[in-house]
Amino acid sequence: MITNVSPRGRARAGADFCTAQKRQINCAVYFFADQCTSFGGKRGATELKCGERRGAGRPTREEAAAINDRVLDGARTAFCRQGISGASMDEIASAVGVTKHTIYRRYPSKAALLDAVVQRDLSRFAGQMQAGGDQGGAEGDDPVQALKLATKRFFQCCVTPEDVAFISFLQAEGAFSEDMRRKLTEWEQVANAPLRERIEEAQAAGCIRPGDSVRICEVLVDLIDGGARRSSSPDGGSGGSGERFEERWSIFARAMLQSC
Repeated sequence: MITNVSPRGRARAGADFCTAQKRQINCAVYFFADQCTSFGGKRGATELKCGERRGAGRPTREEAAAINDRVLDGARTAFCRQGISGASMDEIASAVGVTKHTIYRRYPSKAALLDAVVQRDLSRFAGQMQAGGDQGGAEGDDPVQALKLATKRFFQCCVTPEDVAFISFLQAEGAFSEDMRRKLTEWEQVANAPLRERIEEAQAAGCIRPGDSVRICEVLVDLIDGGARRSSSPDGGSGGSGERFEERWSIFARAMLQSC
């Protein structure tokens, strides 16, 4: 029983020594207030301790990764359809179903977002090249066959219309931006690394003419990239992508291979 205190003192004391019923009411108020500010929380009312108040309800690591993948997917689609300059952050956010603030919190600029899209593509591309290399049992015995199989995987990764469109827009952007040209060179070096390594192995075995492996790799990639573009175009002519690859490979083989 609280006696001999002012009304203000009784109010303060009542706040400190509330009844169990009032504490339950407070818990319910806190819980529903949290639900209004965050829809991603996983804890329910039965898990909320009395007097405990949740934060703003940040997404879990898995949810954050899923949101990031959606952002990168949406950005890549926008870049493929509208070009790098034509795609705006507002349009990307609207297509993904997030706020522009959500994107900017992860990527401070469109250039940073584009770099993240390309880096993810390169990581997936490296995984596909590695997976294909692990399946080829005869590659280690014949360096020329190893190079051909790696080149074919490279071709298959570049032949989809979406990939061709994306690369075309990157190259078009590079025609007007020195920074983009520099980034393109860096990205190409990463993408070409598996082929360059196979070329150097074949050179060491005496199966490819001596020369700068980087330049030889560029010649091979130019041949393969052109074949991929033609295979993906509606008027690409007769013959499938496999036939077109063989045509391009035979040109490289006649120019660069030698008996070993």
